[in-house]
Amino acid sequence: MSDEQSEKKKHSRLFFIVAIIAIIVCVLIHSRFSQARTSCNEARELVQQQQSAFDDALSSDQVTQASETDKDQVQDPKLIDSFNKISTSSVSDEKIIECNASSTKQLKNQESQLRKQADRIKQQTQNLNDSANKVIKSRDAKFVEDMHNQVQAKIREAQSLLDQSNGKVTEEQTRQDLQEYLKQADQPSAYKDEDATDKTIEEISVRMKLVEDSMQVYEDQQKAQAQAPAPSGTSGAPTTSGSGSSSYSYSGGHHHFHFHIHHHHHHWL
Repeated sequence: MSDEQSEKKKHSRLFFIVAIIAIIVCVLIHSRFSQARTSCNEARELVQQQQSAFDDALSSDQVTQASETDKDQVQDPKLIDSFNKISTSSVSDEKIIECNASSTKQLKNQESQLRKQADRIKQQTQNLNDSANKVIKSRDAKFVEDMHNQVQAKIREAQSLLDQSNGKVTEEQTRQDLQEYLKQADQPSAYKDEDATDKTIEEISVRMKLVEDSMQVYEDQQKAQAQAPAPSGTSGAPTTSGSGSSSYSYSGGHHHFHFHIHHHHHHWL
């Protein structure tokens, strides 16, 4: 084999090696590009899933309740503002970019954008649920507070009646029964919901009525005693015929005695 042939064979072998390497590089590049596009599309699907999750949260019972709650129904009205801002955000309408870049690097950039978008929407969903939960808790606390205030107002009314009725009832037991029940009425279980509150107020009213009835009986008795005539006494005169008759009777006796003396004296003369 000549040197020239040997040199040709070396070049041929080198070309073959270079060609193989080039093919491998192309395959690797294509593979990386394909993987980048796949990852980008997965990120895109993730965004769509998070948008669906946000929509599901919007139609959940908790969020629906919060959306139906007014500012005057919660202890902190600012919570309603925060909730409305989150619930009306245009998360569902956000544009989702296509994975159509022509290079692996650009596809990776698109994937990065999409994953950030998915994370942000996921956080928005969490914020929505948290905000709705705060609104409902504030609403429930305000409700219990309102129920408590209603019971407290009735308790104050009943306490005022107890003060007014002290020593002015015919049945003291009615006041004691009311006083005892007021202790129960100030317990959380007495105003835990609307039914419990209504029952507590009704029970107080029933006992107040008994006290008021007893006060009325006492007042009627006092009026009756005040209007009754004083018991009649006996006169110091010897008779009930009047002063003329008495005077006449007495003077007559004296006159008779005087006449008798005078008559006797006349006899001696």
